[in-house]
Amino acid sequence: MNDPYVWWNGAVMRPCDARLDPRDRAVLYGVGLFETLRSYGGRAFQLASHLRRLRTTAVRLRLDVGLGSRIVGRAIGELLAACELTRGDASVRITVTGGLDGGGIDCPPASPPSVLIHARPTLRHRGVQGIHACRAQSDTYRPLPTVKSIGYLGSVLARLAAREKGCHEAIIVSPDELVLEGANSTILARLGNVLVTPPLDGQILPSVTRRIVLEIAANAGITTQEAPIGWPNLLEAREVLSVGSVREVASILTIDGHPIGNGAPGAFARLLFRGYRQRVQRELSGSAACFRP
Repeated sequence: MNDPYVWWNGAVMRPCDARLDPRDRAVLYGVGLFETLRSYGGRAFQLASHLRRLRTTAVRLRLDVGLGSRIVGRAIGELLAACELTRGDASVRITVTGGLDGGGIDCPPASPPSVLIHARPTLRHRGVQGIHACRAQSDTYRPLPTVKSIGYLGSVLARLAAREKGCHEAIIVSPDELVLEGANSTILARLGNVLVTPPLDGQILPSVTRRIVLEIAANAGITTQEAPIGWPNLLEAREVLSVGSVREVASILTIDGHPIGNGAPGAFARLLFRGYRQRVQRELSGSAACFRP
């Protein structure tokens, strides 16, 4: 998709005018980080939460990133206005590079990181999406699963393989047959009448959407549990959900062609989808999350 404008190091410009030094550590070593969030009508949802995770990732990658919510919020507002995306929904990605190489893989960067923000329109679904998933290849490489590094090769390969099979998502499984997460989503399963998701034990990303969905479920009276999910248990679940900032709440209808439940979005998916949209509307209605240029 052609992005008409991007925000690059402090200004909105055309992509062809955004220049990255080829000696940047993002190019040489794959050092960098990113966050993806969703905007609704020009308002960025859960921006502060995404920036907190971005800063946590920056510490892990030893990057000096001084991005405040107000600066980034204004930048997103300027970009959405330039791209004419203030009326509909958009996916917004913030990418931070590793900075100019300082003389070797173990040397500090010789310049501050560069910051790129780009946005693309995304559809607003009226109801729960029904998607198809497959198991990821067992050799999916996950060196830092708890951070949003631009070293995203494992997820890229998993999603490419899923697409070749006609699927929307790939589910990553540990060597001991435990479900971890989707290639770029959190997985939740309805086991009996309990909504179960893998624990934050260092093997999965601490997803912003995961936290919100668990809060919505608890407030709605759904029993939730953070516990390991075996692969056979996932296939026998009454419902399996894939959740993420851009995807919101989706229902997985089949896994490797095996139908989940009755093969249609279930009661938990519909309730959580409605609750998520209500949460978005409540947080963004008249809020300061819309930074106009």
